[in-house]
Amino acid sequence: MFSIGLNVFGTYLESIYLFPLYLDSIGTIFSAIILGPHIGALVGLITNLITGCLLSGENFLFSVVNVLIGLTTGIMLYKNQINIKNIFLAAIVVSIVSSIMGNLLSIYFFGGITEGGVGHITQTLTAFGESIPTAAFAAGLYTNFADKIISFTAAFFMIYVLQDKLSIYDLKLGN
Repeated sequence: MFSIGLNVFGTYLESIYLFPLYLDSIGTIFSAIILGPHIGALVGLITNLITGCLLSGENFLFSVVNVLIGLTTGIMLYKNQINIKNIFLAAIVVSIVSSIMGNLLSIYFFGGITEGGVGHITQTLTAFGESIPTAAFAAGLYTNFADKIISFTAAFFMIYVLQDKLSIYDLKLGN
């Protein structure tokens, strides 16, 4: 419940302030690291179902992205060494995976321009002459990378702070 609440809160913040980030996967990443890919995927799915009902119907369609974030993170980090290098590598891989899937959904269902801060970046790039697919992929890749660096850092920090309480999960924190 904590992880889902964290994701919903992040999505809510983005919807109010139109940050060019998503902020909807910190809890997904946190859960995937400590509980595994299936739980991370479930947290991502439930998050998007809730935010789809409460904030924007777009979130229903993007649930597959949050599920992929949980699966990819869990596969890469669950029961593996959790250190800055592995967190950064996972953030890059998850950024690419989520960007590809999110951009394909954005282009197919919304013509490449979605609600929120990321949609504004896409619109700005098209105003400078970029095609919508190019603008959507550029905006998506940039914002996904920034978002995942922030999200993985936040999850890592929470795990570090809570490591004594999370010791039952056999975490392997390293340098």
